[in-house]
Amino acid sequence: MSEADIDVSTAVRTQLTEDTLTNYDKIIVMAEPENTPAWLRENPKTEIWLVEDTKGRSMEKARVIRDHIKAKVTELEQRLHEN
Repeated sequence: MSEADIDVSTAVRTQLTEDTLTNYDKIIVMAEPENTPAWLRENPKTEIWLVEDTKGRSMEKARVIRDHIKAKVTELEQRLHEN
């Protein structure tokens, strides 16, 4: 990620619960839909992105996946600014 000038060294994973969904405008899920709880999958704020896992992938493949996510984030930003 440092290649893309993104510092993830202090990033912390947030564990969502049904009760915390009200704190968010949009929830992006990059886990397999079948491994996502129904309460999250069915929430209208949730958007599921089918993105490959970088685990066990070559650095080149991880870069492709990273760039795919970056494009999806840019697209999301544009959609949110239109509304």
